[in-house]
Amino acid sequence: MQKLDIQQVPKLKPDPMFKGMKKALKNPRCFDEVEKQLQEILVTSHKHKSAGSYAKCKECTERFTQRKKLMRKLGFKSILQYMSWKKIMTIIKAKKDFQL
Repeated sequence: MQKLDIQQVPKLKPDPMFKGMKKALKNPRCFDEVEKQLQEILVTSHKHKSAGSYAKCKECTERFTQRKKLMRKLGFKSILQYMSWKKIMTIIKAKKDFQL
């Protein structure tokens, strides 16, 4: 794997996944607040032993639906876009090297 060099960055094309994303979401300072909002929705007073029981739980499915609505409200177009955003913001926040 080739390590990313800062000299190569201007030559790279922006990921089309992030086209049209709100400017505020591109700011690493907003990462913690967005994550906090999305995680607080999923907090419940109970746990599930399996994914099947989670899927059948009315309260948990409602919370998951609320989370999806909040994601759209915040400016994410899909779960895939959110996951890509989270991955990149985690790298930026941790100031880690990453490889192509």
